[in-house]
Amino acid sequence: MPEATQTVDLSDLVALVSVCVAALTIIVNYLLNRLQFRDKLLEAERDEIYKKLNEFYGPFLQLRHTSSILHERFKNGREFSTLVALLEGKRFTGNDAILIKEIIRIGRECQQLIYDKSGLIDEYELRAIHLPIANRHYFTLQQAAEGKLSGEVERFKVDKFPKEIDDILEKRVSELNSRLEEINKKSKSFF
Repeated sequence: MPEATQTVDLSDLVALVSVCVAALTIIVNYLLNRLQFRDKLLEAERDEIYKKLNEFYGPFLQLRHTSSILHERFKNGREFSTLVALLEGKRFTGNDAILIKEIIRIGRECQQLIYDKSGLIDEYELRAIHLPIANRHYFTLQQAAEGKLSGEVERFKVDKFPKEIDDILEKRVSELNSRLEEINKKSKSFF
């Protein structure tokens, strides 16, 4: 009789181990699936951030930096508004003409970037307030440089470039890069 009891106890133990192994397998599979799902979400977010940085924020910021540098060269220490000077009929020659032409070309490129990549602009104030003002400035500056707009300086003074746009762009790029760092840390950790 004692042998039968041992056999029964052994089979109970085998059954219990099988149940534990099955439960452990389910838990491990659940955790692995959850981890894979998290990684896919992180990867999708990472891809979206790279797209924003590479297709809008990065190029736009580079164009803004180039335009700002050229505008400082154009002003050459003078304090005046380029738009007002053009509306007042001032025509530039020599180096100034070349610089203003390039500044306007960059402005058109910025406009095109805004139109083509507006879906990537996730900063509300930038999208709803500052970029429309910048677009209006680019348009007005171009029209004044071509002599199509002139006079009525007071009417068009509101079309000056919103200088705070550069700080907003820099801040958003910094936020996106910080989020990328967080994602990279999370994707390297098990939990």
